[in-house]
Amino acid sequence: FMQTMQEVYLILDAQLKKDKNKLQEKKFLEQYLSTSAYFIDVLRYKELLLQAKSILPKKQYIELSIFWSLRHREYARARFLAQKLSDIEPWMQLNIALNNDDRTKQLDLLYKYHSILPIRDRVTTALNIGSISLAQTLAFDGLEDNIYDYLLYQQSRDLIERYADRVKATLGYLGRNNIDRSYLDIKNRYYIARGWSFLTDLFMAKNRDIDPKSFINIPQNDNSLKLGLRKEFDRGNMELRFGMRSAVKDYFTFSTKLHYKLMSRVNIDLGYYNSTQADETTYLLLAGKKDQINGKIALQYLPSSNISLALNYNKYYSQDDYYLGDGYYARLELYRQIHSGYPDIALSVFADYGNYANEYGDIGVVKDITPYRGRVLPEEFYNIGVNLFYGIINKETYTRVWRPFAEITPYYNGYSEQFNISFGGGYGGSLWGQDHLSIGFNYDQSVNGTAESTLGIYLNYHLFY
Repeated sequence: FMQTMQEVYLILDAQLKKDKNKLQEKKFLEQYLSTSAYFIDVLRYKELLLQAKSILPKKQYIELSIFWSLRHREYARARFLAQKLSDIEPWMQLNIALNNDDRTKQLDLLYKYHSILPIRDRVTTALNIGSISLAQTLAFDGLEDNIYDYLLYQQSRDLIERYADRVKATLGYLGRNNIDRSYLDIKNRYYIARGWSFLTDLFMAKNRDIDPKSFINIPQNDNSLKLGLRKEFDRGNMELRFGMRSAVKDYFTFSTKLHYKLMSRVNIDLGYYNSTQADETTYLLLAGKKDQINGKIALQYLPSSNISLALNYNKYYSQDDYYLGDGYYARLELYRQIHSGYPDIALSVFADYGNYANEYGDIGVVKDITPYRGRVLPEEFYNIGVNLFYGIINKETYTRVWRPFAEITPYYNGYSEQFNISFGGGYGGSLWGQDHLSIGFNYDQSVNGTAESTLGIYLNYHLFY
């Protein structure tokens, strides 16, 4: 579109340079103002628009003014100008209705002018009025007509990620503190109706002790099954999950979490987890569990930038319910999307802090897996670092092409008073069009401020059906 508009603009601009009086011709002036809005200086365009007021018919002049206002997000002015005409272009009406969140008007316009409205606005309208399947159909058909419409592709991808039925299977290996773990994790989301989805999560792991001096009697198998419900609504979503885990002991788990758009640029996340898996240390990973309350608030202060603060409080137990202690964790992060599209490049600066109170009484079954009697929880720690992401969209999200991804995080470890690093990378893309496969690895020198390091290798497969 932009290439075509530029070609037209250059032809008109060449004519204007040869004959300045062209700006007195109504047809030429309308065409020039329609195309030059994308390419010339803002002040210059405003001057031309002001000159056009006495030349163009009232309807054409107001519609060009509305177009300019919408392009520069001056929505209040666009609404004011629209009231001066009994009828304006349908795409302008829809744009104003979308900004006003006038869903009745959106539905009416979509019904009347379906074939001539801009495709991406049609998809957004279908989403707003609750017609998810229509939005998916419109996006799919639109991409069939124009595979190069990247913004429409983004809409289609977001629809698939948020609403499509999907199964995700992860086959992986984790090496941590003299423990090898191989695992298979299969998650499924099945849409029921009216924003409700049914969730399942089957996890199966096998552990192997590679240093008998560090651990004894570790659980050879670690399996869990979780079932849940997810509800999508206008400003967010909510989940409830119930499950059972079998490791050193068998026990039930429960969790609930909420994601909510508090206002246009502020999102909050709240969660409560009862007897969920703890992984702050290897002892906890193998023989512990935790209750957690967490919260996060994020401010999207620019389209490409946000700042977030996450807090959580944890109470730790052995899998046979002996109290091990509690702890707080906080993370402040400033995130900036440097480049969209591929390669998507992002940078974040973060600081996190953990403070844990370890109980030294009876630690239950944790004592059965280690010959040592020391801290089960991490020491107090803090990290300050930088995350650099490259092509990370190809790690998890549905994409049409195979491309590499990478992330690197150098950070200062306040517990060991040294600089550490974590990094990862891989390759991901679609196999046959409605799926996504990624193969990758990750490494961290210090997990949660401990002396433990981890190495993970994984294969993720997403099928959207």
